Amino acid sequence: MGRFARGATLIGATRTFWESMNSPTLGPGYLQLMEGVLQQARAGLGDRATDEALARGAALSLAEAAAVARGDGAPATGRVPETPAEARLSPRETEVAELVAGGLTNREIARRLVIAKRTVDSHVEHILAKLGVASRTQIATWITEHRPR
Repeated sequence: MGRFARGATLIGATRTFWESMNSPTLGPGYLQLMEGVLQQARAGLGDRATDEALARGAALSLAEAAAVARGDGAPATGRVPETPAEARLSPRETEVAELVAGGLTNREIARRLVIAKRTVDSHVEHILAKLGVASRTQIATWITEHRPR
């Protein structure tokens, strides 16, 4: 259907859920389907964007992944949302996004906020998923466009 980022995001989510339950995948038929989706995603998006979508999916909660699957959750299309309400960033995520827009690395953000780097990594992945974007540059663009004037 051409929704490569959405497919890769959902695959990232399902892999994480299977791993968290120490459960095997749903069988060879599903594995073939998953590999086909990933192959199409890599052809349509490229390796980097596909890997970023997989990472976004891995960072989603079960409820967020279900919302993406239903089509009423965070977009996984790579587009930049038009309104701040679409993004629904938490205050901490907004703070991290502002620092990303300022050009800081995750390690620098962690030092500035006095939190673990892994926590910042998680916040950045959630921001990417909620904004439906694939890069730090797109986060910076979104923040710049939606920063209160």
